Amino acid sequence: MILASKSSEARASAERIRMDAARLCREANDKTTRTQSDVGRRLGDRIGDIEYWKTEVHNETDQMITEIDALNRAKAALEKIIADLETPLHIAQECLYNREKRQGIDLVHDDVERALLKVSPASQSVSQVFLVSNQDLGPIYDEVRFFVFGEVVI
Repeated sequence: MILASKSSEARASAERIRMDAARLCREANDKTTRTQSDVGRRLGDRIGDIEYWKTEVHNETDQMITEIDALNRAKAALEKIIADLETPLHIAQECLYNREKRQGIDLVHDDVERALLKVSPASQSVSQVFLVSNQDLGPIYDEVRFFVFGEVVI
């Protein structure tokens, strides 16, 4: 009877150990499943964040490229205006110079001379404004190109 009792106790103890081991396995499995689920969710959130910021960077880059194109067009327009102003300014200055060479009764101060005197400084000041504007665009243009394309202009 003692042997049967010890055998019964050993069997009950082995059964408890087996049940505890099965419970621990289920708990470990449940914890692993929860952790994997949590990590998967977090990775999904991170992927979503990365996609969002990637889209934002692309949008900003596209806007900067558009701005660079607008700056290029403005710079080309300013350069054309400056070039277009040089010819009339040169002609007006040449006419004034030729008028100054006149002698005697040919040396007159008429409406044409007054108009030439008005045109020359006006053209020079407008040309100067456009030159300054064009020079101001240079550093801005270089800075935008650096931020968008990483190009350094020397």
